[in-house]
Amino acid sequence: MRLIKALVKLQDHEVLKNLSLNDIARYARLVGHLENDILLPQPLDHTDPSMPPEVLSSSLAGFLSEALQIDEEYIQDSWDILKFYVWECETVELTSEDYDLFRQFGWSRGIAALSIYPPETTCTRDSCPNTKPLKKEKPRQVVVYTLGNGVQAAWAVILSCPTCQTDYHNNFSVHSGERTYHREVPLYVQVGEHQFVENTVIQMWINNLLIAWVSASNAAKSYEMSLAKDSLKGTDWKFGSQLTTENVWDAFIIVSLLEDKLRAHQRLHVPHTGLQKDRFREAMAERNKDFVLNGQPDAIGHACDKCFRKYETENGEILDTLATQEIDQVEDVEETTIEWFEVDDVTKAVRLRSQANPGTVGTSEEDVLSPPDPCPSKSATGNRIEKAQFSRRRTHNEQTLVRPCGIIFARATMFGAEAVSNFLVMVQNAFSVPGAKKPEHIFYDTNCLARQQAEKSFPWFKGIGMCVDVWHFLNKHQTTHKYCQENCNPIMYPELLDEFGKWFFNTSVAEQINAWLQGYHSICREMLPDKFDFFLDEMIRRRNVEHLKKLADQGQNPRVV
Repeated sequence: MRLIKALVKLQDHEVLKNLSLNDIARYARLVGHLENDILLPQPLDHTDPSMPPEVLSSSLAGFLSEALQIDEEYIQDSWDILKFYVWECETVELTSEDYDLFRQFGWSRGIAALSIYPPETTCTRDSCPNTKPLKKEKPRQVVVYTLGNGVQAAWAVILSCPTCQTDYHNNFSVHSGERTYHREVPLYVQVGEHQFVENTVIQMWINNLLIAWVSASNAAKSYEMSLAKDSLKGTDWKFGSQLTTENVWDAFIIVSLLEDKLRAHQRLHVPHTGLQKDRFREAMAERNKDFVLNGQPDAIGHACDKCFRKYETENGEILDTLATQEIDQVEDVEETTIEWFEVDDVTKAVRLRSQANPGTVGTSEEDVLSPPDPCPSKSATGNRIEKAQFSRRRTHNEQTLVRPCGIIFARATMFGAEAVSNFLVMVQNAFSVPGAKKPEHIFYDTNCLARQQAEKSFPWFKGIGMCVDVWHFLNKHQTTHKYCQENCNPIMYPELLDEFGKWFFNTSVAEQINAWLQGYHSICREMLPDKFDFFLDEMIRRRNVEHLKKLADQGQNPRVV
């Protein structure tokens, strides 16, 4: 109805009657992307977002005049006729010609196709009495990396509260040197002082990292080659279009932290001062600690028809069987001590504990005689000869606990060696977090040694079936090893077999996880500890989320027990 009324009025105007429907559509598209720019310079009593203001600023009138080829003296007339119609129109995507108009006629007037404003128009601090619309502005030139329109020039506007001195940015507010991020993940994520990335692009990078191990440097190069479109080449915009590896990593960290806080119904707080590379370190360390204390959020309590079964024994007893398999991913060896994380039962503090390498695995020779044909073992001193250390020290391997269905339950870093004692400590800690259910069976390639040591020093493992996984038992363990054959043979447990006598649980799934995790070896190589743990935990979490969807699609009934 408003459009019909506007068209009638245009026909009565001696100049504007020549506007075509395409001209009116372009008018609506351009104004739709300029609403915040139109409202900001208006007086306080004319700043109702639901109503179009009476007049346009001179810069906006000049831009619309040149972009639509209407004499500037008639722009106010066009606004009087079309303002209610265009104000109610939904914002639609700009065309490539529209972007060219902004570049040609808008940049010189401080107008760009993208204007990034804070979501708040008034101060939201509880202690601030100011309720008036925020008008004090600090516009800055920025660049935005988009999915469909390449690299775009934009203005990022900061609104300031004159009462409490809080600055409101698009992604966060700043007060007393602290950033407080908004609750929702923004459409455009600020990854640098003058760089924003569309969230869709960030999700593409994360998905490529998850399924194809695309590094940050390759992601930046791929964007430059495929999506940048040379949008800012040959222009006089203050900032270029070069996307850096640091921008990609910051995008990953910020979005992952914001999504984590969103799930917890919290807000992200980080320092506003200091270097960008240090800004999120404490937030990552806090999330890492949370994972140590509470485990992987989508794995704790998980069960499905591929990793959990109810088994009825011959005497009618019902057994709940929950299985877990352990694997390791070997990386580098440089340490000579055993180290592990330990949670204090009283203070709940996480501490890194260490001790000198015992030099043996399993039980000592005084307690158990070595068999004539020993089974494979884990060296407590690592797999390299000791040598002088003149460079950085690297971790030995990553240990993971995996459900037979493929859900990764936990991860831990081994610094000195994959000793059986380390494995036992890791398992006990992983299944001691709130909500975790102690498994009935744990498969491990050297469980014959682990079980002996558990019987001696780890009473927590009493009652757990500790078998060697099927492949290693058949191919790597000696039939002459009496203890292994009598205690770690999976065939001894009928609940591990289905009604056809085949293995119910996939005890080799961990090798598939190992191949996936190995893909991050080169990506993680230069990371510092906080980022290293944060990155691997986040990738495992995301993989678990996708795998739960796959289990549901397969009808495996994923659930929490």
